This record gives sequence, C-alpha cells and structure tokens, in this order.
Amino acid sequence: MNSNNASFEKRAVVGSAEAARMLGISPRTLANWRAQGRGPAYVRLGKSRSPVLYRVGDIESWLESRLVGSGQRANTSGSARR
Repeated sequence: MNSNNASFEKRAVVGSAEAARMLGISPRTLANWRAQGRGPAYVRLGKSRSPVLYRVGDIESWLESRLVGSGQRANTSGSARR
C-alpha cells in the first residue's frame, strides 16, 4: 500500500453505527461518550441534530492512546497474586 492510500484511509469517515462497531460498543454508548466529552474526536456536519461522522484515523489514534500493557509480558508463571 502506498502512502497516498494510507493517508486516504486515515481520512476516510464512518457514521456513528460503524464507529461503534469498530470500537466494540453500542451506538448509544458512543452517543453518551460524545455528550460527556469522551471517546474519539468526531465531526458534526451542521447544527446539534445533524449527522456525526468519525474519521477512521481518529478512531485508530484514540484506541492506540488507550493501549494498556504495551511492551509488557503477561504473567505466565502461574503464580498470580490474589
């Protein structure tokens, strides 16, 4: 894939239902997050009742910023603390 295609994919937009599917949550949860100022950045095309879109790159960046345990190995010794 060349850099032009990668750049285009990052700018591609999806609606709320597809964004929620990508995040593994319900569309209602995503709407609640928007109202609370949480979740990935979004674009509103007009006034308060207009459609909301999400850039795929913003969703991916938001997910990446919440990565937990990056670079750490899981405890596989069987002696987990309780």
